[in-house]
Amino acid sequence: MKSILNTFYKTVDFKSRSSKKEMVSFILFIILLFIIVVGLEFWRVGSESEKSRMASLVIQDKLFIVFLICLIPLLTLSIRRLHDVNMSGVYIGIPVIIDIGLRFAGYANSPIENGVRIIILAFLIFLCFKNGYPKDNDHGKYVSTIKKSEDTIRSDS
Repeated sequence: MKSILNTFYKTVDFKSRSSKKEMVSFILFIILLFIIVVGLEFWRVGSESEKSRMASLVIQDKLFIVFLICLIPLLTLSIRRLHDVNMSGVYIGIPVIIDIGLRFAGYANSPIENGVRIIILAFLIFLCFKNGYPKDNDHGKYVSTIKKSEDTIRSDS
């Protein structure tokens, strides 16, 4: 819970570093939010067909709101995570540029665009789950997870 709140607190921080734990926690939090929203709407509506169609519209609206609330913290978290693997946060803009380029080229919603999106998503997932750079870099100091666990053991003793 602490790492999720930390992500929201650091929404405007584009310069520091974030750990893998923080990234995974926030992504799981977003997935859990989506599951809760969808589950509550289906539970509320029941199985009537007319209500089901209306429920799908309500679900889409609520999911869009959840997406908008989490979009900027997720973006800044991704930039900080790229900083932790010693890369520029500019790489997060690559999917947007490629998507815009494909749309201008006339490939909107084509298999080519979908394939490129999958490749880009796989690349970003790889970057976000890569181990952090084990030294200080231009974006911040390295904090060892081993040292953190040793410090907590010492403070507990």
